[in-house]
Amino acid sequence: LGRGQAIYVKHGLPHNCLDTHDFLPEGVELQGIQLTIRDQVWRIYNVYAHVDKLYIAHNWDFLEKLSDVPRTKFLIAGDFNARSKEWGIALSSALLNS
Repeated sequence: LGRGQAIYVKHGLPHNCLDTHDFLPEGVELQGIQLTIRDQVWRIYNVYAHVDKLYIAHNWDFLEKLSDVPRTKFLIAGDFNARSKEWGIALSSALLNS
């Protein structure tokens, strides 16, 4: 998918790829899997946010939709391009100094 995104799963660990097309806002690439670990369902997402679309606030609404699955834990990771000037100097400084 996209520009070299990947979610690696240990060989033999049962999992399902998720259809993420309904969640995709403009300028975001998304992959997802679902797996069960110790009787707990997990959804793991990999996000790539294109730097030229970060200023569109509603592009981030999809994050809430991803987590809206009852009795499911989730992890959202990836490249949010948080160091971009589009985010503003305050966020960039906080990230660089943390």
